[in-house]
Amino acid sequence: MGNYRSLLLTTCFPVCGFALVILSLVPINLTLSPSASPDLLFCYLFAFLFRFPQNSSLIWIITISLFADFIWFRPLGLATLTTVLAAEFIRWIIKSRERIGLIEEFAYATLILIVTTIMQESVKFFTLIPSLELNQLLRHILFTMLTYLVILLFIKVIIRFRLV
Repeated sequence: MGNYRSLLLTTCFPVCGFALVILSLVPINLTLSPSASPDLLFCYLFAFLFRFPQNSSLIWIITISLFADFIWFRPLGLATLTTVLAAEFIRWIIKSRERIGLIEEFAYATLILIVTTIMQESVKFFTLIPSLELNQLLRHILFTMLTYLVILLFIKVIIRFRLV
């Protein structure tokens, strides 16, 4: 039974990742909204990485991130590089610690999102790639972290009631 669960989780990671990238392109409203939207791919990748590091392959993280760069017209490889570095940092933390609590996971995710955003915006600045305004970046980080917190609490409820 455990082998089937591992196979299901290993298959679920790339399938849901690609689906998330493609479904984020679906227009919900016909007018463009000025509000910031959370980075659901970041939330998905890191929530999965914290929960099931053995089932989230580095190859799939790179592939999904590059696919998102290509589909979302981001600078090709920039977000992928920072995501891979952050994922390997998370793997190192998980190896060195026996257990990571909910608050600690949220703190790590917040720190990683802030650092990766600063790294990406610095590279964009030095390569003369257009960037977002500071208030839009801060709203993006805030909404992404609030979404990550909701996802964490949802996962905690599911695990508590043993639905997965």
